[in-house]
Parts: sequence; C-alpha cells; structure tokens
Amino acid sequence: MKVLSKKTYKSFFFILAFVLNSCLGGFFVGYKVGELNLLLVDLKYIYQWSESSTSIYTGLLNALLPLGAILGAIISGNFFSKVGRKWGMIIADILGIIGSLFCIFIGQGAYPQIIGRFISGIAAGINTQLIPLYINELSPIEISGFMGSFFQSLLSMGILLSYVMGLGIPEASTNYDVSDNWWKLVFAFPIITCTIRTSLLLTSFNFDTPFSLMKQRKDECVAKVMKKIYVDEYIDNVVQNIETKINSYQDVSFKELISTYRFRLILGIFLMVAQQFSGVNAVVTESSTLYNYNGDTQQVKILTIANSLVLLSSAIISGWTSDIWGRRIIILIGNFGCICCLLLMGIFMEFSSTPMKLASIGMTYLFLFSYGISVGPIIWIYLPEILPDSGISLTVIASWLFCGLVVFSTPILIEDIGISALYFIFMIFLIICQFYLHFDMKETKGLSADEVDDIFGMGLKKDVKSGEGINDDDTGYGKI
Repeated sequence: MKVLSKKTYKSFFFILAFVLNSCLGGFFVGYKVGELNLLLVDLKYIYQWSESSTSIYTGLLNALLPLGAILGAIISGNFFSKVGRKWGMIIADILGIIGSLFCIFIGQGAYPQIIGRFISGIAAGINTQLIPLYINELSPIEISGFMGSFFQSLLSMGILLSYVMGLGIPEASTNYDVSDNWWKLVFAFPIITCTIRTSLLLTSFNFDTPFSLMKQRKDECVAKVMKKIYVDEYIDNVVQNIETKINSYQDVSFKELISTYRFRLILGIFLMVAQQFSGVNAVVTESSTLYNYNGDTQQVKILTIANSLVLLSSAIISGWTSDIWGRRIIILIGNFGCICCLLLMGIFMEFSSTPMKLASIGMTYLFLFSYGISVGPIIWIYLPEILPDSGISLTVIASWLFCGLVVFSTPILIEDIGISALYFIFMIFLIICQFYLHFDMKETKGLSADEVDDIFGMGLKKDVKSGEGINDDDTGYGKI
C-alpha cells in the first residue's frame, strides 16, 4: 500500500538518529578505503621498502580490503537475518577495532598491516551487507530514500576524513622522520567510531528492526518498537506489510534466488558492476595528477579533499530527490551526466594547455556530482527494496570483487593506453548501462513488498501454513 501522502511515523529525528548511528559503519568503510592513500609513504620508510617492494606491498594492501569484504559478505548471507541486524553490526565493530589495532604495530615485515587490512575488510563487507538492510527495514516508506542516502554520505565522509588525517603525514623525502607516529593515529581513528556505534547499540539504540524482530518471533519487542516509530493508526498496515515481506523472503536459498529472483538478481549485480565501472575510481585516481598542473602539492591535497565534499553533498541531495522523483529516473539522469562528462574529459585530457586542464577539473567535479546523486548512493537504497538477504550478499560480493579489479587495473591501464582512452572505455560501458536500465529497471519508490513482487512479474511466496507455493514459469518467475 502506498502511503507517501501521509506521515506514518512519529518522529523524523528519532529515526534519523538510529540511521546515522548505523551509518558509522559506512564511515568505517569509506575511511578504510581512503586511509592508505598517504599512509603508504610512512610504511615505505618504516620498513625501508625498495621501489619494487613498494609496488608489491601497495597492491597487496589495497587488494586485502576487498578480499576481506568478500569474505564478510559471504559469511553474512542469511546468518545475520537470524541473529539480528543489531548484533551483526556489533560483530562488525568488534572486527573493525581488532583490525585497526593490528595495523598500528610494527613487525619484522608488514604482517601486522596485512592482517589488520584483511580483518578490517571482513568488517567492511559485513557493514555493506547489513547497513542498507537495517535502514530499509527501520525507515517508513515515505522517507526510505532520504534515510538510505546516508550510508553513501557517511561513506564519503569517511573517505574525506581519511584524506584530512593524511595531511598530517610528512612529505616523502630523504630526511623522512621514521619516529613520527602520526600514522598510528590515522590507523587507529576508526576505533572511535566503532566504539561509539556499539556503545549506542547496547544502550540508547538497544533494539533491532521490526523486520528482524518479527522474523525472530519476538512479538513483545516488535510491539514496543512499532509504538516508538509509527503512529498507532498505521501500525497494523506496517505489520501486515512486514509479514508479507517475511513470507516472500523467508530463508531464500541461493538455488531459489537464482531461479525465482533471477531477474532481480541480475539487475542488482548489473547495478553494482555499473557502480564500479562508472569510471569513478579512474577519475579519482587521475585527479591527483590533474590537480598538480602547476606543481603546487598543497593545492593537490585541497582539491582532492574537495572530491569527497562533492560526493558527500551529492549523496545527501540524492536521498531527497529519490523520494520525490523515484530511484529509476535519478539513476538514469545521473548516468547520462557521467557519460557526457567522460566524453568531454577524454577530449580535454588530450590537450596540455592550462585552460583545458582547468576545464578537465571542472568536468571532474561535475562527473563526481552526477555519480554522487545517482548510481553511487541509490543502489544502497534500491537493492534492499528488491532482494532478500542472500541476494544482497551476492551483489555485495560482486561489488567488492569488481572494486578490487578496477582499483588494481586502473593504474596499469592509464600507463598502457592513457587516461583519455580509459575514459572512453568507461563511457561506452555506461552507454550500455543506460539502455539496459532504461528497459529493465523498475521503479520501487513508495512500494510495499507485494507491490514490488507484482511489478517484477512474480507472485508472492505464500506462507507455508496456507499450503500454497510458487509455480515457476519458463522465465523463472513465480505465478500464484
């Protein structure tokens, strides 16, 4: 049932507080993605790596985060739907603290940092799996898009702060002070956010989502939570919608996911791949070189920080616009903007004049804004609306897998074929995405679980007690 014209919840700020606390895990993910950007300077001098060793360790340390995240998404699956979203996030925080602590030690080799990055990756994988689900299940339909955008917003904020913290890293030089311990503080900073989130989850925010509680059949807790969030007259409708979703998504196996939810799964994986192959990593990677057009290293740092500010502000805007115009149209508009920017950037980068460099910088920020209002944040809103836990798990695995591939291959491709050619390759991929999403992406704004099933052409999975099941047709979708 659509309830967009009515305010079904009691307090906007009460819900926002829960969402922001959960999104501290998104901050952790973003911070871990960005923390090595300048820390490798310290590690190179502390361990006295040669140039060849630096390349090897750089690739290894960068790859361990997505590898750990893939493992985190695998072990999440249906497990945290049974123990609850709250305890899943607490486990992620504990792993995040352990991983960060490992990273501040110095060994005979970089083994503490290697172990710490991998453990932190597991925590990142759990967070990317659980937080979008937690927000989707906790937020009333009419504000789910706005609330869902905070995951990407806090992720961008984490990247931003990792860059700001990196400003305290000494410049690489022959007189590098190896006794400087700022790098330990940079590695240890996420311990603060992990501790804050877990402390609040165990005290002020000590309850799980209605969906999770109903699935665990904790009826008394469900009643208390519903009264905290919703206006009394809407509680019955919300409970009915959650029961429908539970019956539809009840312990969906991977086999059933591939058969019954195949179309949605393909769409979800395609969206995740599109997010990684949008070219955003190449744009961010090349921006540091582009910003150094006049040799001012301080300017490079400031303009790089501005990248994250653009992504942060655009993610917040996307949540508001997606609740007004819908998920699909915003992704299509933003994707088209990215296509235009990549085309112009590819052309401008062929020229070495200062005006063209400045034009490329402008296009860089416009590209990041287009990405930041569309495929960047809205995926985390959209996927929990169309897929069960096991489906989210597979899409998160795909995201981290292709993230590692893109991060690893981008510097190599830039050196081999040049940045302009790489921008054109990403542009072609986004054009393909535009056509696919135009025809196959369905709008889910304001829809309940049964309405989402209807628009994707499959009947609801009936309660086992009713004696009814699902009949699969040739396309793999069920019909009642």
